[in-house]
Amino acid sequence: MGKITEPKGVLAGLSGKLLILTILFVMLVEIVVLIPSIANFRNTWLEDKMNTAEAAVVMLSDNPNLMPSDVAQMNVLKTTDARAIIVFQGDHKNLVLTTDMPSEIQEEVDFDGILRLGSILSSVKYLFIEDDTFIRAISNMKILPGKLELVLDAAKLRDAMWVYARNIILLSLIIAVVTALLIYMSMRWLIIRPIQRITHNISQFSQDPETPNLVMPKTYRDDEIGIAQNHLRDMQSELQTVLGEKKRLANLGLAVSKINHDMRNILTSALLFSDRLNAVDDPKVQSFAPKLVATIERATDYTQNVLEYGKAKEASPDQKKQVSLHEIGENVAELLGLDQAKDILWQNEVSKAVQVYCDHEQLFRVLMNLARNSVQAMRENSADLKEMRLVLTAQSNENDIAIQLTDSGRGVPEKAREKLFTAFEGSTKSGGTGLGLAIAAEIIEAHGGDIKLLTQAESGNNMGGASFEIR
Repeated sequence: MGKITEPKGVLAGLSGKLLILTILFVMLVEIVVLIPSIANFRNTWLEDKMNTAEAAVVMLSDNPNLMPSDVAQMNVLKTTDARAIIVFQGDHKNLVLTTDMPSEIQEEVDFDGILRLGSILSSVKYLFIEDDTFIRAISNMKILPGKLELVLDAAKLRDAMWVYARNIILLSLIIAVVTALLIYMSMRWLIIRPIQRITHNISQFSQDPETPNLVMPKTYRDDEIGIAQNHLRDMQSELQTVLGEKKRLANLGLAVSKINHDMRNILTSALLFSDRLNAVDDPKVQSFAPKLVATIERATDYTQNVLEYGKAKEASPDQKKQVSLHEIGENVAELLGLDQAKDILWQNEVSKAVQVYCDHEQLFRVLMNLARNSVQAMRENSADLKEMRLVLTAQSNENDIAIQLTDSGRGVPEKAREKLFTAFEGSTKSGGTGLGLAIAAEIIEAHGGDIKLLTQAESGNNMGGASFEIR
């Protein structure tokens, strides 16, 4: 097999599309998670400032008569990034640390540390807040009674949130790329490459389906890819078998057409010579001359239509009439030499009164094929048979007639029963074509009937051989 064809461009194939989609989906999930993460960062940032401010308040409250110096106030305010720290106990302001107190507060946050939907959505606006904006954050103190209020520069909170968001986005991008690469490599190994091999094999096999080494190799994978590959292998193997049979049929048709051309010339000459026998006065010659002429004429007609099976189907039974089934049976036996045979007992048990509405010549061909097969099979296995007998029977009613031809041979092998009436597949002997039974089935079907091989119980005889029924 040749090199596997890759799509043009890295992103044109399934692998590239899978890589891009994985990155986009992971980033989409991270963006959805980013908003509550930013809100949680805002709460955490404010909570840290509140805890630091409360620790300073607790320290100063232990010395109520001690006024902190300007330097101490600046350090506390710098540590908390606040412009003012105010303690409310009841309706009184007990402690105020301030420097450059802004004249106007634009935003107010009643902070309780719990992340709610409203706080999640409102936190987004702090990412786009202006530089000169101040916010008031209010929260209950954890150690002392009362509330703690911080006046904060919103720009510092905004910058901290942007740094956090940038870090989250970069980390998400790294996670997305790594995840996509891992999925990409896994899916390429598990799915993409096997599909490419199957696709390439289909392309190569379609160009030359008769090459044996183009059949898909067997795989032991038990997933969907493995099942598809093994089914493809079975289909390709079956197709090669069918193509081989079709090729054999085409070759056979060519050979038969050549033989048919020469055979017709030979039979035509034989027919001309046989016509002269009618002028011979010998009584014996006069008795068998008409039969010889009829036989040669029948052979000539066969050669004329010998290719009909390969081209289309047997000719329609256009010359139907009432004929004697007993007489047809006797003609078959006479042509096969059963009337004078010493090794095979021929029994025509059909009443002379039984009439069949059919094409005489076509029914003769059917019984001829069946009888010849039985005679050949019995003679090939004569050493293993106690007796060799061929029996023709018939049962009729108002609707149909059932004709049975039964022999005392070894029967039809089990492996040949499934495709017994299929040309080139139903032969019961080595080197046979199976055309005889296939032609017989087609003729009987054209007459509106059917033909089948009966089981021992269905045939109702104790001869032990093959029993065919034409109904």
